[in-house]
Amino acid sequence: ADGVAADGGDDQLKLPPLSRDIRLVVAHDWEQIVGKPIHWAPLPRKPCVADLLQTYAATKRQGGAHGQAWRDFAGALISYFDAALPRLLLYRQERQQYDLRARGRGAPSRLYGAEHLVRLIIKLPKLLAQTNLTKGEIPRLKRKIEDLLKYLRQNRARLFLQAYQLREKILSLPPPAPLPPPASLPPSCPAAPADASPAPE
Repeated sequence: ADGVAADGGDDQLKLPPLSRDIRLVVAHDWEQIVGKPIHWAPLPRKPCVADLLQTYAATKRQGGAHGQAWRDFAGALISYFDAALPRLLLYRQERQQYDLRARGRGAPSRLYGAEHLVRLIIKLPKLLAQTNLTKGEIPRLKRKIEDLLKYLRQNRARLFLQAYQLREKILSLPPPAPLPPPASLPPSCPAAPADASPAPE
C-alpha cells in the first residue's frame, strides 16, 4: 500500500502506511464520533498531547544536541497541534464539544489526547508541504515521526481511550473551569500553515 504523501514530488515528506493497530484506533475513533449515538472523548484527556509528547521526548537519550533535538521535535508538534486542531482536526460532530468545553479554556494540546494527535500525524505531510523543509531535514523528520508512531503503538493501551462518553452525558455536565497555567511552555515553532482541506467529516 502507498504511504501517506504530501503533494509536491519526491522531495516532500512521505510516511509509511499506518500500522494495523493504529488503523484500528483511527477506525474506532471515527465510529464513536460519527456513528449513532454520538460519543465524545472526555476532556481534558489524560495524558494530554502536551504531556504525552514531553514524556515521549524524555524517553530519548538526554544531553547535548541529541536530547535537544527530541525536545524541539516534541515542542514543534505541540505548536502545530494547537494551531491545527480548531481548523483541521475535528469532525463536524465534535464542533459543539469544542465550542462548549474547549474554546477559550486552554491550549488544545492540554485538553485533547492521542486520538487527535494521530489525526495531526495523518495530515502532517500535506501541512509540511507548505513549509520550507530542506532535503536534509525531511529524512530526519520522517524517522522521528515513524519512531513516535511506534511509541504510540507500543503504548496504545495506556494512551488511547478505551471508552468514549455519550454526547448527552457530557452536555449535562456543569461548565468546565479554565485549566491552570502550564508549568513550562514548549519550544516555539512557526504556526501551522493554512490548509485548504476541510476538517474531518
